[in-house]
Amino acid sequence: MRIVTSALLGALALASMDAAIAQSRLQPSTPKPPAPELQIEKGTVKKPDLVVIKAVRGPDYSNGQGRIFLQIKNAGAAAVGKSQGLATHDNNVGCGTYFMVPALAPGAVSSHTIRYCEDVPKGTRIRVIADQTKKHAESDETNNRLFFNW
Repeated sequence: MRIVTSALLGALALASMDAAIAQSRLQPSTPKPPAPELQIEKGTVKKPDLVVIKAVRGPDYSNGQGRIFLQIKNAGAAAVGKSQGLATHDNNVGCGTYFMVPALAPGAVSSHTIRYCEDVPKGTRIRVIADQTKKHAESDETNNRLFFNW
């Protein structure tokens, strides 16, 4: 009787172990559809664009110092912080005048009247630069300057 009981217990143990192994086996899974592709919106980064839209000689001050009227426009699609402008002789010989350009929203214009050098010879080519230090990354870095003759 002991042999029969031992045999039955052994068979029961083997059956339980076989069932446990069968449950732990990886079952083939049904194929899942691929995940949708990540859609990245392709767009341009909005940037400012400082442009000198006007620069003209004004009447000289009583001490003989020159005067320049100028306008700077943010023609870009993003706001821009303060920057430093410069009016100087085109050949970089002679004097120059720095001026501050305020922060500008897209489409905004700032007007400036600046003092310039004394006794500038007639016909001297003057260069006005909107972002002289290149502080701001702009959508077009080639249009920051305007030239005019004194």
